[in-house]
Amino acid sequence: MNKISGFKQLVMLLFVLLGVCSCSEEEVVDAYPPPTPRAANISISGPDDQDNLLITGLAGAVKEDVRVRASNTDAVGQGVVEVQANGSGAFSMVIAGDYLDRIAITAINDAGQSPTVTVVAGAPFSLNLGIPSGTGQEAPVMSVLADSVAFDVVDGDGFGVPGVTVEFSAAGGVATFSPLSVISDDTGRVAAQMTLGDVSGEMTVLGTSDEVTFATTAPLTVWARPAAADTLIWIAGGGQVDGPGMTLIRPLVIKAEDPFGNGVSGIEVLFDPVGGSVDPDRGTTNEAGTVETLWTLSGGMGEQQLTAVEDGGALTAENGIATAAAAPTITDIAPSSPLMPGNPLTIYGTDFCAVAEYNDVTLGGVAMVVVAASATQLIATVPAGLGDGAHSLAVTVGHQAATPDTYTVEVVSTLGDVLDYPFVNGSVTVDFVIPNASTKYAVIPYSIKHTGSQATTLNYGIEVATFGARSSGEIVRDPLAEFHERLLTPPAESPTSGSAVKRVRSAVGERAVETFHCLHNPTGYTDDIANYTDVIATRVYANSVTEIWVDNTVLPAAWAEESYIAGHLGDQFNNSDYNVVTDAFGEVTDIDGSGTVIILLSPLINSMANYLTESGGYVGGFFNLIDLDLFGIYEPSNSGEIFYALVPDPTGQYSQFHHTVTGTMDALRSILAHEFQHMVNAGQRHHEDYGNQPHTNTESLWLNEGLSHLAEDLCGYHDQNVARVGLYLHSGNTAQTVMVMDETVGLEPAVGNSLSQRGGAFLLCRYLEDRWPDITNRLSGSSYRGMANVANASGEDFDEVYKQWMAAIYLDDRDLNGDGSADDLGPEYRFSSHNLRTEYLYAPGDSDALAIYDLTFEVPALSSTLLPSSMDYITFRVAGGMPPAGNTKSITFNGPTTGEMGILVVRVAQ
Repeated sequence: MNKISGFKQLVMLLFVLLGVCSCSEEEVVDAYPPPTPRAANISISGPDDQDNLLITGLAGAVKEDVRVRASNTDAVGQGVVEVQANGSGAFSMVIAGDYLDRIAITAINDAGQSPTVTVVAGAPFSLNLGIPSGTGQEAPVMSVLADSVAFDVVDGDGFGVPGVTVEFSAAGGVATFSPLSVISDDTGRVAAQMTLGDVSGEMTVLGTSDEVTFATTAPLTVWARPAAADTLIWIAGGGQVDGPGMTLIRPLVIKAEDPFGNGVSGIEVLFDPVGGSVDPDRGTTNEAGTVETLWTLSGGMGEQQLTAVEDGGALTAENGIATAAAAPTITDIAPSSPLMPGNPLTIYGTDFCAVAEYNDVTLGGVAMVVVAASATQLIATVPAGLGDGAHSLAVTVGHQAATPDTYTVEVVSTLGDVLDYPFVNGSVTVDFVIPNASTKYAVIPYSIKHTGSQATTLNYGIEVATFGARSSGEIVRDPLAEFHERLLTPPAESPTSGSAVKRVRSAVGERAVETFHCLHNPTGYTDDIANYTDVIATRVYANSVTEIWVDNTVLPAAWAEESYIAGHLGDQFNNSDYNVVTDAFGEVTDIDGSGTVIILLSPLINSMANYLTESGGYVGGFFNLIDLDLFGIYEPSNSGEIFYALVPDPTGQYSQFHHTVTGTMDALRSILAHEFQHMVNAGQRHHEDYGNQPHTNTESLWLNEGLSHLAEDLCGYHDQNVARVGLYLHSGNTAQTVMVMDETVGLEPAVGNSLSQRGGAFLLCRYLEDRWPDITNRLSGSSYRGMANVANASGEDFDEVYKQWMAAIYLDDRDLNGDGSADDLGPEYRFSSHNLRTEYLYAPGDSDALAIYDLTFEVPALSSTLLPSSMDYITFRVAGGMPPAGNTKSITFNGPTTGEMGILVVRVAQ
């Protein structure tokens, strides 16, 4: 096959959008030209054996029912073709043409014609830039390579492609090309002369084109050698200060350079000290052009000199300087007032090193960066993370430490800095620096004991064991916690093998009646058919991904009419909420092959409240993992994607709860979003690859519920979340526990059973999504569970994320510096989606969403108890208008010795 006929047998497309022509200037009243054709939906195949190109426009390529004109001024013969697009905007036509011809596509209607787009005819694959020439050459910098550098533009069969413009460039170095752009000749060859720049080293020659995409590029490398060395310079180690007779800590480094600053290797260098000795006394420069030695000073005081000379050559580097001096001293520091991290500290004294980096300065054992230096003065910045209080200052020059070593510097944290103090041996003491009467700190005692019963507590006290007043609220129990756990946990016999069984379904679009197994007992086991009732239901709504079925026992009902369901429920879920949830959490399974999700509305769900009379709870809706049984193991399974919800019941016919039509329809929107997340999560976990080889690692209930509440929030349904978060934030730590379940399948008794804990789980999931916007897909599609899942999806240690979340709850949208705007403390200490301080107030008139202990520095007395995974919020302020004596207060927190508790400290007011 020759190269031309090979091209003509190609049937796919390579196209590039080159430009847009201007619109027609003709103005038509009440009529508008069609929109510009979409190049992304238009392809050109060929040329074929008759030198024709096939132009195909997919649906949406142009506005429906318009004429499409294709023009090829490069073609010989027929250069313009016009056809009629169909109702979807698709079209097809044939036009004379050849390889790489540019075809102008215009859409035309009676009102005028649209701007033109240009599509390029090409090959069915990306071209290759291969078979290089001139690779591996070496030459000195600033010289012309002896041979040209060249590439061959070839197709997938190895035939050269003429007429492609290729531009040369160099990566990893500096070079020029003549010519810069080359059009491939009849053999596909492009070649240019390459002149090296003034930077030595290996370079890669690149070829790129604005016309085509190169799928592969064969490597073409050249090497620019340094020019001859013309200088030796000291580049490191000079200017050190140390004691007489000491070996300098840092080596002295010499570099051989050419006129352009490139290092030159292979230069023999001799080291000649005027005082002291060196080891080694000679060496050869490496590839970077450097060689080094260690210098031991003589026993005398004062400046000493080291010279480097080229062995047998003319190059010399003098003035390698070092100074033998007495030990440094510190005479004063400034300022004396408390400093914040990042502030400069000036240190006065003697015998410092005038080279800043050769002075080792620490504060509280943490290295400071020296930004300026002289023999009598150093300026260094206060490091972050020290904690408030007085910290010792140390200066070392060479091997000699400064005297005296009793200087201390008082440090106060930056507003909003979160400092972590884990308990050590049962206590921790924190120094609070209080420069002003208005200074205020927030302290967050935390528990990172995440498992255990609610009776497992961590007790702590501040200074003395005097119990402080707590703003506590009633714990509202969730009567359905165990029901939720059973719904989402597979029975002992897991559906992991066998022949797939598909439910026979009525075709979507037909009004149909089917029978479903519906769980009616929230206290019964989900794999027991005795806890199910057969429901005969009619499909009242069907759309692209959604079917809504209504129990026949409530038909006919005005609210169940197709138009009412569509307007109030179906279209919202089908057109919006379905996409929001699947975008966030992953695709839903399709084990029954229907392509749709079933929503069954039945009064059986209402009647579940009759089993819960003691607790006063009711079921709004649920998803049952049993229904995703692929292999027909469980008799109650409906073998399809289905979840269930209650029906309007204004008269209380089915339970003691009167559910109005309007209120029920409003509530169902959030219920459907909530349960749909459970369905997606279960499918991702129990049917990996949607039916091939599942794993059965069910998500921890706290996280699964938190994600479902997040699904409600993402769909715009906030009311229930606001109520639960309000309970969580304001009811004291007796309810502030979230991750107290063991990380195994099964709910520990009396754990995770409050509505406020659901609020906390949602708030953590909301924080995770705000901080890592794509984390929900990673959480849903994971085989990890609970805390391990969060750690894996975030890439961070779970306890660190959890503590940052605790701090974010307090810091979110607070004005710390009093400038009238909320401070942005970074993503780890804020919520970007909500303002906790204004949206989650516990009750009207509350000044804060949080339950907070308010203590004073003068009497910081409190004892309290932390449940697993909980925290307290405490503020410390000045009483009486005067800061304590010395502007510092040490406060001791006493607690468990297990290491499962600590405190976060944040300065929140000047």
